[in-house]
Order: sequence, then structure tokens, then C-alpha cells
Amino acid sequence: SLMEDRTAGTTAPSHGDDELAGKTVCFTGALQCRIRGTRATREVAHTVAEEAGLIVRKGVTKSLDFLVVADPDSLSGKAHKAHQWGIRVIAEPVFWRLVGIDPA
Repeated sequence: SLMEDRTAGTTAPSHGDDELAGKTVCFTGALQCRIRGTRATREVAHTVAEEAGLIVRKGVTKSLDFLVVADPDSLSGKAHKAHQWGIRVIAEPVFWRLVGIDPA
């Protein structure tokens, strides 16, 4: 099958891209981290997420896998919904490390 061909003989990168492939992510709040010396923008975050195989969503739905919060104490509507629905909420620096980037 196509799936077998794709995975046969490939080695997963050390930061676990395969774990992220196909998962959905949404961002809330103004990003704080600096990536390669420049403050990360939502646009950069979306691009990096997609390169890691993630699917970027604009809003929080019950099927969302990750909500990335710029401020871990955020009580935004998105964060509130995510907590209610048991969605994994991760701080922005954690997201960057997840996709293999070391934030400054």
C-alpha cells in the first residue's frame, strides 16, 4: 500500500516529526519567542507547523490536538474552550521545541 511505501526504510528525525504529522494545532495570543534572532510571527509559526506536518486551524474545535498559548496563564476564549474539552494546551516555547527549533 501507499502508506507502507512511504514509511519503509525511512528513519524518523530525532524531534519526532512523525508524531506530529496530521495533528491539528491552533495558536492564541501574541507570540513572544525569538526565532533566529527575530520575534516569531503567527505567519512563521503557521509555516513551521505545516512543515512539521501539522494542520493549522483558525479556531478551537473538539477534535483539535494542540492549542499553543503565547501566555500560559491566558484565559482567552480559545484557552478556556481547550481546557473544557481536554485539549492539550502547550506554551509557545514548548511548541518550538516540539518542531525542533530552540527558541531564544
